[in-house]
Amino acid sequence: MIRLTAAFLAAALLAGCGEKPAPRAVPDRMPSYRSVIGNDVLPVPGKPGTFEVIAYAANDAEHFRCSGGSYVTKALGLLPNRRVYLVAPLGPSATRPGRRAITFTVLPDDALRTAAAALQEDHTLAMIRPGESFQAGAGASLCENIIPFFWDLPGA
Repeated sequence: MIRLTAAFLAAALLAGCGEKPAPRAVPDRMPSYRSVIGNDVLPVPGKPGTFEVIAYAANDAEHFRCSGGSYVTKALGLLPNRRVYLVAPLGPSATRPGRRAITFTVLPDDALRTAAAALQEDHTLAMIRPGESFQAGAGASLCENIIPFFWDLPGA
């Protein structure tokens, strides 16, 4: 009897292994967020799924991917395999006048998808071509290699 119960339990556990987790929806009200390396991440009003990573002097593409990826997985609660698309490279911020930011989205429109499909596959971190994309989990994992400046630490 114990063997039969164990066999049924093992079969039930293995049956669930092949299922993909259901995709999670982007929240209607996207929160503001401060990444572990100190970048502010703000939703762009009127554009669902779109957000800006506010730039600081020492930031490079790795910092923006880290902040964008961690925002998508931690603040929005989306799965790590969610694609994050570059909408606009470093330029004037729409949410913080006088600051510079990079704009990303997790809900690309048809034009952005077309731009993404036209890009050659390369493995750069440049973040200069609209349509470039990365998986949120891959971006968030970059945070582990970045040592924030003491003035960029959250709560500092």
